[in-house]
Amino acid sequence: MNVTVTLNMTRTSGFLLAVSLACVLSLAGCSKDSPQALVASGKAYAAKREHKSAIIQFKAALQADGQLAEARLLLGKSLLESGDAAAAVVELSKSLEQRQPPEQVLPLLAKALIDAGEPRKLITQYDSTTLSDPKGMAALKTALAQAWQTLGNTPKATAARDAALTAQADYGPALVLAARDQAFSGQIEPALAVVTAVLQREPGLADAWQLKGQILITAKGDKTGAEQAFRKALEADPLFLAAHGSLVSLALSNNDLPAAKSQIEAMRKLLPPTSGQLLFVEGLLAARQDDLKRARDLSSALVNTFPDNLGVLQLAGVVEARSGSLLGAETLLAKALRIDPSQDQARRNLAQVYLLLGTPGKALETLKPMLGSGSRDSLALALAAEALQQAGDMRGAETYYARAASISPDDESVQTAATLARLSRGDTAAAVVELTKLSKRSKGVYADMALISAHLQRMDTDAALQAIDAMAKKDPDNTSAPSLRGQVHMLRNDMPAARQAYEAALKINPRLYAAIASLAVIDEREKKPADAQKRFEAVLAADPRNHLASMALAELRLRQGAPFPEAAKILRDAIKASPQEAGPRLLLVNQLLQRKQFTEALAAARDAAAAIPGSPAVLDAVGVAQTLSGDMQQALSTFKQAANLDPGAAQPHVRMADLFSNRGDTRSAQNALKRALESDPGLESVHVALVNLALREKRPKDALDVAKDLQTRYPQKAYGHLIEGLLAQRQKDNAAAAAAFRAGLKTDPTSTSAAVRLYQTLMASGQQAEARKFAVERLKTFPLDAVFEYQVAEEAMARGDFAETERLLRAMVDRHPRQVLVLNNLAGVLLAQDKPGALPYAERAVAEQRSNPMILDTLAAALAAEKQFPRAIEVQKEAVALAPEDDTLRLNLAKLALRADDKALARVELDKLSARGRLFPQQDEVARLKKSL
Repeated sequence: MNVTVTLNMTRTSGFLLAVSLACVLSLAGCSKDSPQALVASGKAYAAKREHKSAIIQFKAALQADGQLAEARLLLGKSLLESGDAAAAVVELSKSLEQRQPPEQVLPLLAKALIDAGEPRKLITQYDSTTLSDPKGMAALKTALAQAWQTLGNTPKATAARDAALTAQADYGPALVLAARDQAFSGQIEPALAVVTAVLQREPGLADAWQLKGQILITAKGDKTGAEQAFRKALEADPLFLAAHGSLVSLALSNNDLPAAKSQIEAMRKLLPPTSGQLLFVEGLLAARQDDLKRARDLSSALVNTFPDNLGVLQLAGVVEARSGSLLGAETLLAKALRIDPSQDQARRNLAQVYLLLGTPGKALETLKPMLGSGSRDSLALALAAEALQQAGDMRGAETYYARAASISPDDESVQTAATLARLSRGDTAAAVVELTKLSKRSKGVYADMALISAHLQRMDTDAALQAIDAMAKKDPDNTSAPSLRGQVHMLRNDMPAARQAYEAALKINPRLYAAIASLAVIDEREKKPADAQKRFEAVLAADPRNHLASMALAELRLRQGAPFPEAAKILRDAIKASPQEAGPRLLLVNQLLQRKQFTEALAAARDAAAAIPGSPAVLDAVGVAQTLSGDMQQALSTFKQAANLDPGAAQPHVRMADLFSNRGDTRSAQNALKRALESDPGLESVHVALVNLALREKRPKDALDVAKDLQTRYPQKAYGHLIEGLLAQRQKDNAAAAAAFRAGLKTDPTSTSAAVRLYQTLMASGQQAEARKFAVERLKTFPLDAVFEYQVAEEAMARGDFAETERLLRAMVDRHPRQVLVLNNLAGVLLAQDKPGALPYAERAVAEQRSNPMILDTLAAALAAEKQFPRAIEVQKEAVALAPEDDTLRLNLAKLALRADDKALARVELDKLSARGRLFPQQDEVARLKKSL
């Protein structure tokens, strides 16, 4: 009953409202006011900033006389000032068609096009336009400067700004742009002086107050002064949305959610619910409240509508990163920086994404403009230190950490990071003592996390668990402590305890995907794949857009032996649910390529490119699919497009070099490799390719010229010396090669590549004693250089010294307990010596990287050594499912089946290998095994 009454009342109210509106419209239509009187009334409203009323009057005048050009111009102006830029563009364009003076219309139309997100249209139509009125010309050129900057063309933007100041030297908005450029280049005081002078002449210029607030908060950390400036901007123009947004951001940075909500509420009163500006600040609030689903929905919609808006790109980039889509975040944040290099926060965020992606070189390159000797940006310095640490340059890292700590002596994260730098250099005991002190006196958990990491590096799991318990007491509602506890128990191979820990994390946050995924891993390790499958299916039932669960489920089903079409359907469903997410699309393309379904792979890659235009990762997938499909010319075009999209990336140039080389165009291949080195001079694979190409063409001088150039351009790096050493090595001149590698180490002692190459050269030239002496000294100086230590172990394995290999790998496992290749190879070496104990290491390797068929192959062999044939066969089947074209894996499966006396399975697999004919060179062994059936 009540529901029915409510519905009836609602319908009645709606009917009465419609009648009322009809009456109003009827009265307006029957008004005796003339069109001229309506225009005069509209002007009066506009003068009082009552733009909604002004718009009604101007529209009424045009309804009476559509040829009133002045009314059309005034309507466009009021629409613009009320925040409806798109409608303003329409009306102002019509006023031009009605021959209103361009000096009056174009400055307004230019601003409307900027606000409506149409910078290209402004440039295309009016970049070469000249106006006779100096102020109008200055306004037009200022808008063009903003348009060029939005498109990332700084020279054109500067030229347009200068043209504006030539037209009118004291034009405030253009001077604000000049001050903004000064501030970006570090000239803070001159920039503030310009802004102050502008405001003395034009105290109502909202843009100037906005820039002053931005400078105060970013360069001086003056939040109070910034807030006052933003509020002054709103006094000048209550509809100035940039100031509203800045006040929301400022409130969020102060963790003042009520103030942020209040400011958003003020915006709601000014804007329609679909307004881009309103959706943007609501996205900021959703991200701050960790409502990532809503934040992602809002930011994705905004990117589609405003693809070149800096704020939108930064918000979307941060939300993508926090949602786990690092490649998506990279694309968005890199685009924001291309549009406006002065966006420091975008620069920091992009650097953090690169660190998460494991590309410290890109992180450092991104941060470079913020690292000058006068930098006071402690966060940027700390990020640079982290990048150097990740790259193995511990001395450089400590230098940057020290600078950051001197700027922010009370910043717990900086102090902790500086301590971690000492830990990385091998000063373990002292670092742990200092981290323990930091942990005890700190209310936050940053130092606790570092201390736990330090204990785990030493494989002291008991101490790690104690540190986790201490952290949990500080913040019992945080999932980090039980999640870390689960990781530690998994390292100890205590699956029941790990399960209990992750379940505790889920009690705090039932939607914590990381804990769900870890429980699925435990399910698989305890031979309960069906339980793992149910977990992922439950996640997807609650959130079909969870692409991580979709990808995990697809890979799980493949490991379970499900037919590929089933896994493909899971991925296609994920693509349908999250069309802008690259992960499922790229996984589908890779799976199709692995199965040599090149036509289908290319179609899927092209679909991805259409859905996610401008993604370098997607374009790379398209190019690879085109290459494997035989369309080399189209692949070349695609990789060129990827290079244009991301000028700082080396990968597209490396791909192009391969294509040029394969078709015999060695000169173009060499040029492509040189461009790759310009993007990333530290890529050793490019060094090797460049040397091989030069020698193939009998042009060793070309490679030497590149080496000498790199030595000049990067005097503190080993890049050029590496190429010189490789060139000498290929020419069988080991003495010259060793000298070049030593020179590289002299310029950059942290260069792992130079150290590895020197060690290998000494071994190859018969100087084993010298090589071993060098290795001992190197590892004493850089005890955490896992790559070098692993290469020493590899060298021992290659020469058949399994005892030495085992000793080295055991030492590495103690220091690097989660290094997959180390664990896998230690298991392999134990198996090669018929020693017990391989199984635990193989299981730990698979727990870290189950998707690697070679690691699964080792685990299967370790299980067979323990006579666990049924499980060994299941693991080997999993390896074959991941790499169905790898005949060696299939042969190993047949051998396991024979050892388990499963002749039926052995016969099936051996028949498949027989059908391969000459494509599988081990047919003699296949024939021998078939005879034993």
